[in-house]
Amino acid sequence: MVAAFDTVGQKINIVSIPRDTLINVAWHTKKINSAYNAGGVERLKEEVSKLIGFSVDFYVKVDLRGFVELVDAIGGVEFDVPFNMNYDDPTQNLHIHIKKGPQKLEGKDAIGVVRWRKNNDGSGYRSGDIGRIETQQAFLKELARQVLTIGNLPKVPEFASIFSKYVETDLSLGNLVWLGQKAMGVGSEHMQFFTMHGDYSASYYSMKSGRYVSYVVLDIDEVVELMNLSFNPYTTPITKSMLDIMTIQRNGAMASSRGVLQDPSAAVPPTIPSRPSGTQTPSEGGKDEPDEPPQEAGETEPNEPKTPPDGSGNGASGSGGTGAGNNNTGNTEDTEDTGDTETAPAEDTVSLALGA
Repeated sequence: MVAAFDTVGQKINIVSIPRDTLINVAWHTKKINSAYNAGGVERLKEEVSKLIGFSVDFYVKVDLRGFVELVDAIGGVEFDVPFNMNYDDPTQNLHIHIKKGPQKLEGKDAIGVVRWRKNNDGSGYRSGDIGRIETQQAFLKELARQVLTIGNLPKVPEFASIFSKYVETDLSLGNLVWLGQKAMGVGSEHMQFFTMHGDYSASYYSMKSGRYVSYVVLDIDEVVELMNLSFNPYTTPITKSMLDIMTIQRNGAMASSRGVLQDPSAAVPPTIPSRPSGTQTPSEGGKDEPDEPPQEAGETEPNEPKTPPDGSGNGASGSGGTGAGNNNTGNTEDTEDTGDTETAPAEDTVSLALGA
């Protein structure tokens, strides 16, 4: 997820990037959720910047245990569970058994609801991961509504303790305190969730694995429109030249909006073997995949220099300030953080990459 917090206008916009989003990388499985495994937070931020047209100011990485403790700290969250959820995967130690309907969810069940995609019998969201994203967004909005209330001000020290244990971020403590206090004044009606637009049912035939791999192929025009309407930190519009969006052509080959593929072999149409009538080509999936799939054996990440998106200009290292109209690099004020000083980031609009 990428969030934009307008501290002057008191608005928070959050966009989900589907985990199967196709990205321009040299390794075999070209999904956005493989970037973290390949190069950690920095590589993930780099790949996200190519999809949205600007670099985020800060990142926030949340351990799932922190999510559970936060829900428990506010006494649970009232939520209408959309399905009867029954899923067991001993390999992940993942066991989800929750009944459909309105109920108060404690932390353990809440994490089950936002992780669930389908039951062991195959029933679940018709739209797969997109359906799960919709449930995640609905739950997070309700969680935020209950957390960001004046009545929870006395619990701020408890929230801070949970945050310090389970959250990794490059925000300073002073920034966190300042942003937290600002967020307390944002009502849920001023918090909007979006999902990156595109083809959610695309697939690519992998000659390496001999099967189709499912991908989400973003619509570059719709992404540019969304970024400019709700996330653009620049004083000038984001353009298509600032993005690197991948597509799958009619002949099965991949292409980049920038015209250069990090994996040249992906530009070659795959040779798909013919199959007897009535049989199906195997496809990857069937099991609820971990959010961070292991890197495939024998694959290594090339030593590529980190480069900002084309045309990113002064905002390349992260910017904000649509309200202030500035063009600086998004660094926080050069003030020593003593641990008890509330420090405002340098811009009025702050972008954050959020991950679990």
